[in-house]
Amino acid sequence: QNLSIDDRVLNPDGTIISDASLIISSKYDVYYPRWLEWFDRKQISIVNGDELITNPVPVLHEVETFLNVSHYFESSMFVMNKTKGFYCWKADATVNESNCLKKDKGLPHPTVSNSTLTKLKELLKPHA
Repeated sequence: QNLSIDDRVLNPDGTIISDASLIISSKYDVYYPRWLEWFDRKQISIVNGDELITNPVPVLHEVETFLNVSHYFESSMFVMNKTKGFYCWKADATVNESNCLKKDKGLPHPTVSNSTLTKLKELLKPHA
Protein backbone atom coordinates (compact mmCIF):
# COMPACT_ATOMS: atom_id res chain seq x y z
CA GLN A 1 0.00 0.00 0.00
CA ASN A 2 1.35 3.41 -0.97
CA LEU A 3 -0.02 5.51 1.87
CA SER A 4 1.34 8.97 2.47
CA ILE A 5 2.98 9.83 5.77
CA ASP A 6 -0.10 11.89 6.61
CA ASP A 7 -2.31 8.83 6.00
CA ARG A 8 -0.06 6.67 8.18
CA VAL A 9 0.13 8.93 11.22
CA LEU A 10 -3.07 10.99 11.26
CA ASN A 11 -6.58 10.13 12.41
CA PRO A 12 -9.42 11.38 10.19
CA ASP A 13 -9.82 14.36 12.55
CA GLY A 14 -6.16 15.37 12.00
CA THR A 15 -4.82 14.23 15.37
CA ILE A 16 -1.74 12.03 15.57
CA ILE A 17 -2.22 8.26 15.83
CA SER A 18 -0.01 7.80 18.88
CA ASP A 19 0.37 4.05 18.40
CA ALA A 20 1.23 4.22 14.68
CA SER A 21 4.33 2.11 13.99
CA LEU A 22 6.15 5.12 12.51
CA ILE A 23 5.57 7.05 15.74
CA ILE A 24 6.49 4.21 18.09
CA SER A 25 9.72 3.39 16.26
CA SER A 26 10.79 7.06 16.39
CA LYS A 27 10.92 7.15 20.19
CA TYR A 28 14.48 5.91 20.70
CA ASP A 29 14.54 7.13 24.28
CA VAL A 30 11.94 4.49 25.10
CA TYR A 31 14.19 1.70 23.83
CA TYR A 32 17.53 3.01 25.08
CA PRO A 33 16.96 2.17 28.78
CA ARG A 34 16.06 -1.39 27.74
CA TRP A 35 19.29 -1.68 25.78
CA LEU A 36 21.20 -0.52 28.85
CA GLU A 37 19.75 -3.44 30.78
CA TRP A 38 21.77 -5.75 28.53
CA PHE A 39 24.67 -3.63 27.32
CA ASP A 40 27.07 -1.24 29.00
CA ARG A 41 26.85 2.28 27.58
CA LYS A 42 30.40 1.87 26.30
CA GLN A 43 29.16 -0.98 24.07
CA ILE A 44 26.63 1.21 22.25
CA SER A 45 27.48 3.56 19.43
CA ILE A 46 24.84 5.85 17.98
CA VAL A 47 25.30 6.88 14.36
CA ASN A 48 23.65 9.88 12.75
CA GLY A 49 22.00 8.41 9.66
CA ASP A 50 21.78 11.80 7.94
CA GLU A 51 25.53 12.29 8.27
CA LEU A 52 26.14 8.76 7.01
CA ILE A 53 24.19 9.64 3.86
CA THR A 54 25.81 13.02 3.24
CA ASN A 55 29.39 12.33 4.36
CA PRO A 56 29.97 8.63 5.04
CA VAL A 57 33.74 8.48 5.60
CA PRO A 58 33.94 10.46 8.87
CA VAL A 59 30.98 8.50 10.25
CA LEU A 60 32.58 5.20 9.26
CA HIS A 61 35.84 6.34 10.88
CA GLU A 62 33.92 6.98 14.10
CA VAL A 63 32.49 3.46 13.91
CA GLU A 64 35.92 1.98 13.23
CA THR A 65 37.36 3.88 16.18
CA PHE A 66 34.47 2.70 18.37
CA LEU A 67 35.18 -0.89 17.31
CA ASN A 68 38.90 -0.36 17.86
CA VAL A 69 39.81 -1.41 14.32
CA SER A 70 42.09 0.29 11.81
CA HIS A 71 40.57 2.88 9.53
CA TYR A 72 39.83 1.18 6.24
CA PHE A 73 37.44 3.53 4.44
CA GLU A 74 38.63 6.41 2.29
CA SER A 75 36.76 9.01 0.24
CA SER A 76 37.99 7.39 -2.99
CA MET A 77 35.92 4.31 -2.09
CA PHE A 78 32.64 6.15 -2.49
CA VAL A 79 30.84 7.75 -5.38
CA MET A 80 27.74 9.92 -5.24
CA ASN A 81 24.79 8.26 -6.92
CA LYS A 82 22.84 11.29 -8.13
CA THR A 83 19.78 9.16 -8.92
CA LYS A 84 19.51 7.81 -5.38
CA GLY A 85 20.91 10.93 -3.71
CA PHE A 86 23.55 9.26 -1.54
CA TYR A 87 27.01 7.76 -1.70
CA CYS A 88 27.60 4.20 -2.88
CA TRP A 89 30.59 2.08 -1.97
CA LYS A 90 33.15 1.16 -4.63
CA ALA A 91 34.75 -2.21 -3.94
CA ASP A 92 37.83 -1.08 -5.85
CA ALA A 93 38.80 2.59 -5.61
CA THR A 94 40.41 2.40 -9.07
CA VAL A 95 37.17 1.32 -10.79
CA ASN A 96 34.18 3.58 -11.43
CA GLU A 97 31.57 0.88 -10.72
CA SER A 98 29.92 1.00 -7.33
CA ASN A 99 27.90 -1.33 -5.14
CA CYS A 100 24.70 0.49 -4.41
CA LEU A 101 21.57 -0.60 -2.67
CA LYS A 102 18.91 -2.51 -4.57
CA LYS A 103 16.38 -0.67 -6.72
CA ASP A 104 13.80 -0.68 -3.93
CA LYS A 105 16.23 1.04 -1.52
CA GLY A 106 17.15 4.69 -1.45
CA LEU A 107 13.81 5.76 -2.81
CA PRO A 108 12.76 9.39 -2.41
CA HIS A 109 11.21 10.13 0.94
CA PRO A 110 7.47 10.67 0.78
CA THR A 111 6.27 14.19 1.23
CA VAL A 112 4.80 15.26 4.53
CA SER A 113 2.46 18.20 4.84
CA ASN A 114 3.79 21.13 6.85
CA SER A 115 0.98 20.82 9.37
CA THR A 116 1.72 17.12 9.95
CA LEU A 117 5.45 17.82 10.20
CA THR A 118 4.75 20.48 12.84
CA LYS A 119 2.56 18.04 14.80
CA LEU A 120 5.19 15.29 14.60
CA LYS A 121 7.99 17.60 15.72
CA GLU A 122 5.92 18.73 18.67
CA LEU A 123 4.99 15.16 19.61
CA LEU A 124 8.53 13.83 19.32
CA LYS A 125 10.32 16.82 20.88
CA PRO A 126 10.44 15.18 24.33
CA HIS A 127 12.05 12.10 22.75
CA ALA A 128 14.87 13.92 20.96
